[in-house]
Amino acid sequence: MIQAVRSPGARGATQGVELLGPAEFWATLPMLELKRMAHGGNGRAQAELAWRHAGGNGHDCKPAEALRWALSSAELECAAGMGVLGWLLHKGLGLPRDDAEAARLFAIAAAGGSALAGFALGRMRYFGIGVARDVAAAVPLLRRGAKYFPEAMELLARCHFHGRGVAEDRDAARRLWRRAAKAGNLEAS
Repeated sequence: MIQAVRSPGARGATQGVELLGPAEFWATLPMLELKRMAHGGNGRAQAELAWRHAGGNGHDCKPAEALRWALSSAELECAAGMGVLGWLLHKGLGLPRDDAEAARLFAIAAAGGSALAGFALGRMRYFGIGVARDVAAAVPLLRRGAKYFPEAMELLARCHFHGRGVAEDRDAARRLWRRAAKAGNLEAS
């Protein structure tokens, strides 16, 4: 278990996104500016740098650098940093795979506002990866994630189609599958 990671506090949870704009801002920030901000102690910039080093947004995967920046961001109690650290643990990048610890970090990051971590936790609960399978608990996380992630739309469609964790609603399932397919999810096509 990663001991230094606690629930997001005021400093890390608000650092960056609320002050500088939406998550898309971070994804488009030039690497040089991102590094400057990360070295200056900005937890959200450190999380974005960790994500890029983890291979996110088409960047080369550098697990040791990803872990370094994710730990630094998580120590500042930044929800995004905890989410990236959870992702590294879930994928076994830079440290041994540990799905139970990844789920714990995703829960903390989701509570701190990370939509990606919430979706990742919802997916883990849906399939029972690192946590007990609990589709009813996965549904609210998938619903939130469906605003941003095609795979969340597809999983939520399955829930509606089969009545797992929600009332059966095949019309809602079809609408979600169409949205997911339009957004690029091949399983929904």
